[in-house]
Amino acid sequence: MQSQILPDGNILSLFSGGIYSPSGCTPRQHLAIIIPFRNREYQLKILLRHLHPFLQRQKRSYRIFVVEQFGNGTFNKGLIMNVAFSHASKLSAPVFNCFMFHDVDLMPENDYNVYECDQHGPRHLAPAVDELRYSLMYNDLIGGVLAVTKDQFIKANGWSNLYWGWG
Repeated sequence: MQSQILPDGNILSLFSGGIYSPSGCTPRQHLAIIIPFRNREYQLKILLRHLHPFLQRQKRSYRIFVVEQFGNGTFNKGLIMNVAFSHASKLSAPVFNCFMFHDVDLMPENDYNVYECDQHGPRHLAPAVDELRYSLMYNDLIGGVLAVTKDQFIKANGWSNLYWGWG
């Protein structure tokens, strides 16, 4: 993933609630994109300006949930991602069958990074970034952008609520 400012893309019409569904095809998956957020307005604006056209070029059905922790206390990223998952999984139109947890400071470099879930297991969509010369920072941790099905998330019992800090 590359950190660069892109010019405004053509954001196609979003339905009420920020839902996008492509015309001319029936998407296999409906994505809930969950972005934990705190005090990064500049990065959020850049990400959204880039992510909408990216997902629309891939003909994805999606809704983006930007979740922010209330107050100024220590950040608990896992807790707010769990709350967002719980909220998104209760919505009925569309019924989301893929949940993507997306850091606000990462962007897909090109359209070959397909944003979808794999029924066989979670997909780590940002295992390496350009700033680290595309090498893994950690062999046993996941972060950045993760795609999971509802069942995979439930089996993993979500994110830890016990870790406080940016992580």
